[in-house]
Amino acid sequence: MKRIIKFGERFAGLTAGEHRALLTVTVDELPVKLADELSNMSDIYATEVFRDDNGTPCIRLNHDLASSDLVDSIGEAITAVYNTDIIIYNARP
Repeated sequence: MKRIIKFGERFAGLTAGEHRALLTVTVDELPVKLADELSNMSDIYATEVFRDDNGTPCIRLNHDLASSDLVDSIGEAITAVYNTDIIIYNARP
């Protein structure tokens, strides 16, 4: 599953499988507060915050949620941390 989440002037890309996911976030700093917020939710565990080879901030996640619940939870966390509304798009493969 791939989704694009727009929040303010920023974007996050979510690529998720059955129990693992990668969230890439277009912010300047490492999204540590977002990782903490996600880890505080039930059934989501942020296991790593890092920059990929292109320098893009990323959060590696483990989860025990259905795809729709994962997207909803990530949206709630983004709203809580960045205090903005979100729009979720299906990403093209």
